[in-house]
Amino acid sequence: MRHLTVYAYGDIDELIEKEAAGGAKAPLPGTGDKPETERPDS
Repeated sequence: MRHLTVYAYGDIDELIEKEAAGGAKAPLPGTGDKPETERPDS
């Protein structure tokens, strides 16, 4: 099984720009229909 990697910024230029301005990271994706404590295959 491959897991999705979530990055705070779309690319290095966006990282530098946003962090220089105090940071503006992308929100994390939601948990879908299961609580965050549930494993995907359980």
